[in-house]
Amino acid sequence: MEGDRLIEEMLDYVNKELESDNHTAETMWNSFQDHCTQRASKELGVSKGPLKNNKKAKWWQSQVENKVKEKKDLFKTWQRSSSNEDLERYRVAKKAAKREVARARAQHDENFYSRLEKDDRELFRTARLRFTNSMDVRSTKYIKNKDGNLLTSNADINARWREYYSQLLNETFPSVTPENLAATEGPIQEICPEEVTTKVKSSAGTSDEFEVGVGVHQGSALSPLLFNLVMDYLTASIQKEPPWDLLYADDIVLIRDTPVELEGALESWSTVQYHKTGNTLPPNPPQHNALGYKTHRSG
Repeated sequence: MEGDRLIEEMLDYVNKELESDNHTAETMWNSFQDHCTQRASKELGVSKGPLKNNKKAKWWQSQVENKVKEKKDLFKTWQRSSSNEDLERYRVAKKAAKREVARARAQHDENFYSRLEKDDRELFRTARLRFTNSMDVRSTKYIKNKDGNLLTSNADINARWREYYSQLLNETFPSVTPENLAATEGPIQEICPEEVTTKVKSSAGTSDEFEVGVGVHQGSALSPLLFNLVMDYLTASIQKEPPWDLLYADDIVLIRDTPVELEGALESWSTVQYHKTGNTLPPNPPQHNALGYKTHRSG
């Protein structure tokens, strides 16, 4: 939509503004180029370009840097003198720098793969990083509105995110009103609902505040989010990285190598919840699976 409108505007500009005979080829081109850049920036937006990473390679050490610097210096010397002696010295330094780089990279790779064999977290972290680096488009901030038109300005993008989440968080779903139960211990403090506002943070910035008029109830989009936030906070000291510990909606998945480790993890989660909330996991969880593996040897 924006691209078609841009083309129409540029054709109109060429037909009206550049039909004068007083323009030279250079002035016509410069005027057309400036107008194209301005209109394209307004209609299509401006990309910030790829992320810049100025970090040096981990295998780049002072010894490697000195060898490479020596090679570059000898190359400049040979370029100035054009003598065979300087050329020979440059070739020797070039081979030495190449060997030093290969040695440093081989040593780094050996240490890296050794860490992968010892630490599963390093393995998953590396796999996740390489998958992210292989993606053509890692993230985009441009979205479409309800009519399917592309939004390019930060203000329009934030307004659309605000509109979307305002509708999502205020949408009512059929729910069953729980019956009133007597307090189990001590008085129940009254909770007075006040005006609740929130914001949406996106790649285009932070939206304006909007009101959340629907409280937490069965089927609410806030319920699983609040559950995961609370569980993350309560169990931060004992959680392991995915896929060993997973939280989804109101389900908790614990994965361990042995039944003994799994029982220890269940006990740790139960202890943490009891000390911080007074509640504990059931002694015998109603749903659990144990996967066993057998090794068959032939010969």
